[in-house]
Amino acid sequence: IQFAAVTGRNANIASAHAEGVEVSAFWEGAAGLSLRADFTAMSAHDGDHRRLLRRPLRKGALEARWSGDLNWSLAARFDYVGPQRDVTRDAFVRVTKGGYGLLHVSARRAISDDISIFARIHNALDKDYEPVDGYAGRSVELHAGIEADF
Repeated sequence: IQFAAVTGRNANIASAHAEGVEVSAFWEGAAGLSLRADFTAMSAHDGDHRRLLRRPLRKGALEARWSGDLNWSLAARFDYVGPQRDVTRDAFVRVTKGGYGLLHVSARRAISDDISIFARIHNALDKDYEPVDGYAGRSVELHAGIEADF
């Protein structure tokens, strides 16, 4: 599936080739601390050997999580999306958009075996970014609630 500037819609391009590598590592330490890292390097091209749109060459994530006393858990995650090809929404000209990074944080506390309270912040640094040319990404968001298992 690829954006077709001629029609202004997504279309099946019938021929694409992708190759790359994905690496993931996880470490669990003492005192409830764990770390995770994910990295993808991928090159995706159409049948004419042009880079596919909206597919970054590199992306990755780092996450630290702590589960401690008093039934608390805290986490921080940094997501990185590298530069990618796109088309401008007004003139349908191919451009290369810069990469961006987003920080997300969360906290959770178990009240009982079946009930927890949580809060999480998406894009905690309120980074301006456009996952697709001309369309703003999500700004800082706070989500909080109670979760119950039945």
